[in-house]
Amino acid sequence: MAMTLTDRLGGNFPFGRVTVELDDIQATVLRYRPEPYYGTHVMLHIGNPRAGREFLRDLTPHVDSAADWWQAAEPWIAVALTHSGLEALGVPDDSLQSFPEAFRVGMAARAHGLRDYGANDPQHWEPGFRSGTSTSASASSAVRRRRGARRWTLRGGTTRDAPA
Repeated sequence: MAMTLTDRLGGNFPFGRVTVELDDIQATVLRYRPEPYYGTHVMLHIGNPRAGREFLRDLTPHVDSAADWWQAAEPWIAVALTHSGLEALGVPDDSLQSFPEAFRVGMAARAHGLRDYGANDPQHWEPGFRSGTSTSASASSAVRRRRGARRWTLRGGTTRDAPA
């Protein structure tokens, strides 16, 4: 007997037109990566919620929206936040609880189910990727920071103090 994907997943799925606001989505979600690809991943720890929110507010104009995803500026910035990063920014608990459990507990807590054991066990991960150590991640080849510097240089030459 043949089964459809919706049969396997169970439940009723609405079949109809889905509308999304492209201005609310980062372009990198739709954009292909050029080959060869070079990216820099910057891991941040947010120690001050207000400073973290200000940093993200200042960074937002430099993140391309999906409305013009095909017009890739070189390079581009994408921003991702972990659950603990959202907590550190002061996101209300009811909003935090609305995320799926897998996101809330993180990859380190799910290591066994993800087959991250032995050499791949979280205890062997780079410090910035271990549970509870990194609260925010910004992936980009457009953000530059010299080692030990407290200033960031964004696309277009804009500079900003790094969050505390």
